[in-house]
Amino acid sequence: MIIFVYMNFPSCGWEDYDDGGFSCVINSEGLLEYKTYIFSNKEKSCKTYYISKNTVNNIKKIILKNQKIIDRIPENLDNGSCDGNLNEFVFYNKRISALNIQHVNANLIKVLNFKYYVEYRNNIRNENNVMKIFDKICGLLKQENIFLGLNSFSVGLSR
Repeated sequence: MIIFVYMNFPSCGWEDYDDGGFSCVINSEGLLEYKTYIFSNKEKSCKTYYISKNTVNNIKKIILKNQKIIDRIPENLDNGSCDGNLNEFVFYNKRISALNIQHVNANLIKVLNFKYYVEYRNNIRNENNVMKIFDKICGLLKQENIFLGLNSFSVGLSR
């Protein structure tokens, strides 16, 4: 059973040529599958890693603790981006997609660009909630020397 997925894909590129992003899939047995792609969703590489049962259980706890929040987040988030990177998250069976997701300081946006804030305030809240959950999961993976970020994935002793 898959408990968590993160995928990062560019929204445009040369088919069969350009970098097509990556995915990180974690199942309930502790198998982490990392894939890279060539643009147009063609698999370029696949590596597998194992994470501890403790980390798996803690990821499950984070998702379950935030399940009500996750359930309220729309499947497609819209922050006004039209290109860039597509970010997809799966928390158990709930898939959430966004373009160029990031933490947003809502109070700062409210001051700097009130019109944007008014139009996207619900999306800002939803993206920040996704990012909080994602960051907690990344923190757990870091303890296993697996470094997952919005735009990167690496494995090693330090970073």
